[in-house]
Amino acid sequence: MSLVGVTTSDVTSRMFLTVNDKLASSFLGASASALATSGLIIKPSELVEVTLPNYSTRTIISSSTSNLGSYFIGDPAVVDVPMDTINDRYVSMLSYNGGDLGTGALITHNRGDGSTTYKTLGFERGGYPFGRVVEASSGGYYFSVAAFERQSLSGTTVVYDAAAGRLAPITTPLFFRTGLGLAEDSKGLLIGLGIDVRRQVYALYSLNPADGSYQLVKDLAPAHDRYPQYEVVVDQDNVWALTADSLFCHTATSSLLGRHDFSSLAEHDLVRHVTFDGSGGMGYLLTKESAVPGQGTIQSVTNNCALPRVTTVVSGLIDVPSTGLLLASDGFMYYGTENGKLMKFDAALNGVSEVATIANSSVEGFLIEDSNGDIVGVATSTNGGADKMFAFTLSSSAVTTADIPSDRPLDPIYPGFLELN
Repeated sequence: MSLVGVTTSDVTSRMFLTVNDKLASSFLGASASALATSGLIIKPSELVEVTLPNYSTRTIISSSTSNLGSYFIGDPAVVDVPMDTINDRYVSMLSYNGGDLGTGALITHNRGDGSTTYKTLGFERGGYPFGRVVEASSGGYYFSVAAFERQSLSGTTVVYDAAAGRLAPITTPLFFRTGLGLAEDSKGLLIGLGIDVRRQVYALYSLNPADGSYQLVKDLAPAHDRYPQYEVVVDQDNVWALTADSLFCHTATSSLLGRHDFSSLAEHDLVRHVTFDGSGGMGYLLTKESAVPGQGTIQSVTNNCALPRVTTVVSGLIDVPSTGLLLASDGFMYYGTENGKLMKFDAALNGVSEVATIANSSVEGFLIEDSNGDIVGVATSTNGGADKMFAFTLSSSAVTTADIPSDRPLDPIYPGFLELN
């Protein structure tokens, strides 16, 4: 057994210890039946009371009790109520996977009557949403959450049915974290780039809106991120995806996987996603780094899934890109930078120009164009001020901003907006 937490009493000669089996943390996702079949025995986690003068011990909370979980964490907390005849009446602690949802619990032992109660933590209907909300052609809004009931240790994708006002999860593997966004193919399947957190691998997957099923499509590359950092793009049913230093193209009909690797001595540290100038057209992507440290680039990508060819078309970007490119209705592409600028890229001339600046900020997440012809995005504060949403009007080049309320914090992973019509 291993000691993981300790608290001493302020009024009596006793202390309380949090104790776990040394193997407990390695098998958090394993069921009791699976452990029993394997022959592996994990001893219950315990909250132990130790009393002077002879250091006698007794277990006051054991994880063998239903719904208390299998892994206790941190130091216990002791509540001594003034004028109470029972010193240190209440002792509380946290369980990593206890409660009714298996997502954690606050457990309290009453030393007066010997009872133990718990309060379930976690989110019954999903928590910590992140990434782009995608509206499927078949209906429903799809987005990732970092937590959802007990079905997954890594969250899942949730579907919101606006007509019924109901949230429903897609059943995904226990250790799979779904992606920043989804792209729809011609069959109506939604394709994403997620992370198998146990194997630490970026992998393509598909969701079928018709029956809510999940399917692993293909492993791509090792993942060193806690949350996915890249979006997929579907062009003529070819799936294009990035990782930090590689470009991939997957053809569903043949399972072909084209790949281009970038060198850490040249253009690298890719930004979010590929953008095409039209169906079957030329692709473009941004890098944050190049052979000159701290200078980004724009790369063109030939639309050849089996063997994509990548060429530098703009170099020396001292305003380092922070969002992917957005193809706007005026025919130009736009992207945000780490120093709060909105830039315009003219692919015909391979030229870049600044069109707006949001002071003391960094443009983060993704950009959209709304039905009014405005480029809309998020600028996070770099000086402790309010985060802002901004809109750049293509027809007039006017820029408007609005503070984002502090009680509605931004998605820290991939913030942005969805226009509802």
